[in-house]
Amino acid sequence: GRHPCLDDSVVIPCESMWVTNFIGRAPFSENKVFCGRPVTVNVCAVAQLGAPLDRTTDLDVIRQQGILSSLAGFSFLLVMGLAWIAAAALSYFVPIGFAPWLYPCLGGLTMPIAIALDRKLGYIAAPTPDPLLPLSLQLLFVQIAAFPAVLLVWDSMPNYMPVAFAGIVGAHFLPFQWIYKTKVYCALGVVVAVGPYILAVLVGPQVVHFTGFLVGTALLIGAFLVRSHAAATWLALRQAAQSSDWPESPIRPQ
Repeated sequence: GRHPCLDDSVVIPCESMWVTNFIGRAPFSENKVFCGRPVTVNVCAVAQLGAPLDRTTDLDVIRQQGILSSLAGFSFLLVMGLAWIAAAALSYFVPIGFAPWLYPCLGGLTMPIAIALDRKLGYIAAPTPDPLLPLSLQLLFVQIAAFPAVLLVWDSMPNYMPVAFAGIVGAHFLPFQWIYKTKVYCALGVVVAVGPYILAVLVGPQVVHFTGFLVGTALLIGAFLVRSHAAATWLALRQAAQSSDWPESPIRPQ
C-alpha cells in the first residue's frame, strides 16, 4: 500500500553510488513538508516511464536527478523566452543601431533570475556538488566562444545580428536532449537556429524585430513542454514506487 511519508520525503540511492538525500515537495509548491520516517526510493529500479529496470548506471541516475531538480531546464527556457520577447518589443523604441544588442544584453542580465528560479522550482533539491553542472557550463561557454561570428555579422549587416545569435543559441540546445531525455530540445534547437534564417529571407532587415518574437515564443512553448516532461517523470517514479506488482519494491522505510 501507500506509505504515509511518500509525499513528504524521498531518498534516492544507487547500487554503486549513494546519490544524495532529497526532501520532496508537492509539484510546483513553495512549501516543504518534512516526514519523520523518510522513504527510500531506489531509482535504479525505476525506469524513465515507470517500468522496472534490470540494470542501470550512475549516469542514468544523475540524468534522472537533473530532470527532477531543474524541471528539465524549465526556468531557463521560461526566463530566456520572456527576455527574447522583451528585446523584440524594445527594439521598436531604441535606435536601430542598438536594437540588435538588446538580445544578448537582456539574455545575460536575466540569467541570474533563471538560476535563482532553477533552485526553487524543482521537485527535489539539486545535489551538492551537481555532477551535471560542469557540462552545463561548458555548453554555455560554447555560445561565448562562437560570439565573434555574431560580431562579424553585426559589423557587416547589423539588422541580421539577432539571426546569427539565435543560430548559436539553438545549436547549444541540442545536447540537452540527451541530458534531460527529451526530444523537445532537439526540436527547439532546429526551430531556434533555422527559423530566424527563414524569417530573414521573408522579411529582410525587419528580422531585427521579428526574430525575438519567434525565438521567444518557441522558448516559452518549449519551457512548458519540458515542465510536462519533468512532471511525467516524477509521477511515473512515484507510481512505480507505490506499485505492489514488482518482485522487489523500490520503497523501503529507513
